[in-house]
Amino acid sequence: MIKLTINNATTHLPLKKAKGTFVTRNKKAAELTDQFFDNIKSSFGYGNISLNIFTQILKKYTPKNIKIEFLELPSKTPSKLSLHINNNGKINGYLLFLPLEKTNQISKTQVGNIMQSVLELFTRILNPKYNKRGIDTINKNLNNSQITQLLNTIYSSKMLTDTDLDKSLIGKSAQEKIDILQTIRYNTKLKLNKYKKGNKYQKEIEKLYRYKNMTKSEPVKYTQFQIPKKIKLIEKKLAEIIKEERAKLHT
Repeated sequence: MIKLTINNATTHLPLKKAKGTFVTRNKKAAELTDQFFDNIKSSFGYGNISLNIFTQILKKYTPKNIKIEFLELPSKTPSKLSLHINNNGKINGYLLFLPLEKTNQISKTQVGNIMQSVLELFTRILNPKYNKRGIDTINKNLNNSQITQLLNTIYSSKMLTDTDLDKSLIGKSAQEKIDILQTIRYNTKLKLNKYKKGNKYQKEIEKLYRYKNMTKSEPVKYTQFQIPKKIKLIEKKLAEIIKEERAKLHT
């Protein structure tokens, strides 16, 4: 298998421009997402908007060094953001998949869904560790079925247990365990934030255009995934491993 690498120049903001703590950078990502939404929501006043209008507005808020390719999905298909990986395994930016109507337009009913991808885009641009940790974890666990099974449990409605975590981390060094759990923690927290924000934006756009008899969308029902419980369990396991490692340094 090809080892994945990252072209930081087209995937992240330079560190000198993305200063601050993890919390500070996530706050900045949320602010950019809010600003983008505030700009684009009025564009729906006359109905659906074209893909061109959407991309031009998004580019206003995206650093010029970041490479984004926009790809079409059938209407009513969930939007998604993916890393753009070339044939040599280098990540050169992002692929933003957007659900489009036949006229190459974006419907108001898809706003909340698409805003989830926009939030993830800004979060990854401002937090190089999201991609770096993720790629390092993938490179080290390409054929690890236990990690795959763990991820399937975390990103589904299945219950996560201490035993699940312990089984998946068998044979790993303390640092590898920390890296794996941090990667999952970052992405799980991002997923929960995306669901919450997506529902918020969709509710706002429907409230704004309720006088036009806008069709309402069903909010994303994410409570079944038990994400907060899973995050707590992951953080508890992380704390235990870090505490054990620190204790070793003092023996």
